Order: sequence, then structure tokens, then C-alpha cells
Amino acid sequence: MRTSFALLAAVLLGAGACAPSGSGEEGGDSAVGPDREAGELALVTIVRGPDGACSVRWDGQPIATNAVRDRTARALEALIEQLGGPENIMTLPRAVFEAPEDAPYSCFGGPLDQLATGGFGEIALRFAGRGPGADRIMEVPVATPGQPTRPFAVLDLRADGRAASNGQPLEPAQLREYLLNTAPAPGEMGVSDGSLLVHPEPATPFAALHGLVALAMEGNRQVKLQPRDAAAAAPEAENAQAPTP
Repeated sequence: MRTSFALLAAVLLGAGACAPSGSGEEGGDSAVGPDREAGELALVTIVRGPDGACSVRWDGQPIATNAVRDRTARALEALIEQLGGPENIMTLPRAVFEAPEDAPYSCFGGPLDQLATGGFGEIALRFAGRGPGADRIMEVPVATPGQPTRPFAVLDLRADGRAASNGQPLEPAQLREYLLNTAPAPGEMGVSDGSLLVHPEPATPFAALHGLVALAMEGNRQVKLQPRDAAAAAPEAENAQAPTP
């Protein structure tokens, strides 16, 4: 039976873990692979062809788009085996996720979601071809049936790259002020866990998510992604706050 990586992540978060450590598979035909010494367990790259079609590489090797979750499980299981059990993992595993700046969410959203739900508590977002240096670390909230995610705010991320709340676009300065300086409702009241729920549109560019995660990093907020079509079929988060226009 495979390890419950959501449970593993919850244990690590409870221990105060916030940085990665581990190993994974060797790189393939890519010139740049995960930096093991920096604690990167895997490198997932989105490649767009001349016709706009997308493909996925894991440590430089092509894989099926829907195979990311399985590879995630295998990498985390290998880490656990190497360290002698989940109790020996002191920090959250991290994956690096590369995509072109203009890649739409419809292209990269599926693989990114598989990394997040597969067990990576931290995902470093990186522009394809740039190499390390401007990574934005997306910290993923862990939800369980008994403790669902209670977001601080719900934002749409539009095709033009702008964030919006309740249908109203937010100016960059307003968004920054909101995410960095607006205090969430007290946690002891069970109203908010401080996380940020983001609904990207299918055409939302990767660069827009990269920028939004940069602000979330500054505000120490975890980020959960839910595509617009899924959001339309689900009730709005009860505890989310909205910025004042």
C-alpha cells in the first residue's frame, strides 16, 4: 500500500517543516536537472511545441501528462526508503516546476495539480530556460476530511494576468496591500487558515501565477489552485475575505 503523502505532509507541517531535503531519480537528456544539494527532489518541465501543444518532462525525460502523480509517488517513496521511514523526514519535499512565461493554465495546470495533490508541500515555480535565481516557492496547504482548507481569500486569475475578487479586477498595488498587510480573521475562531484559493482561467499565463505566488511568499500565505470550471461547480469558500474596492 502506498504511503498517504497528504498525511505525511500534515505530519511535517506539524513539526514546523518548511524547507526540503531528499533525493530522486537521475536526470535524463535535460541540461539542467534538480539540484539535489539544494533539496530539490524532482524537476518537472512543460514544453510547448510550434503548434502550441504541451508535453511534460520529468528530470529531462518525456512522460505522459497524466503520469506526474505516479512519478511523484515513486520519488517520495524512494526518499522515504532512503531515509529509513517517514519519521526521518525533517523537511517538506520540494519539486521544481518549469514552464514558459506565456504557457496557459490549460497547458500547465494539470501537471502542477498532480505535483501538489501527489504530496509535494513546496513547489518552486521557475520560467523555462531561465535556470534558478528567480524561483517563486508555492507552499501547498494540506487539507483532510476533518480539517478542510479555510482560505483567507478567493481570487480569480484572469487570462490577461490580472487578479480579481468578486468579479472586480484588483490593481497591482491594491493586491499587494491586500495580501501583505491585511490580517486574516483569528485562527482560533476557526474562520481562516490564512491560505489563498486561486481560480485560474484556462488562458491564464504561467507568468501571472508566478507573480501572484511571489506576493503570497511575502505574505507567508499558502496557495491552492482550483480551475474556474471546477470552481463554478463548487460552493464558494465560506470563510474567504474580500478586499475593499
